[in-house]
Amino acid sequence: MATPTIPVLNHRTDKLLARIAELELSVTTLQALAGNTYTLGETTLVSGTKPVADYAITASSFIMLSRHLLSGTAGALTYVLTPGVGFTINSSSTADLSSIAYQVFH
Repeated sequence: MATPTIPVLNHRTDKLLARIAELELSVTTLQALAGNTYTLGETTLVSGTKPVADYAITASSFIMLSRHLLSGTAGALTYVLTPGVGFTINSSSTADLSSIAYQVFH
């Protein structure tokens, strides 16, 4: 009876398996952050800022921002959480009038 052979993984396979492990960890992390509860929305900045009401916001909520439609002078986007009230989206440019898509993980 022949002895079974174990294939030797090459460098590309090793890199692919490492990347798959990273992606699985990222998905697990997002699921943990999300707690299976999330909110999607879109709003338009006024003078580079916009408050968004969301009573489910906690101190550990995580928000992903994406510029949906550029208008005015774009700036770097940040947000400030106010637990139990919502969050405020801010641009580093007061001339930013862009439409911003957001996803909130509670």
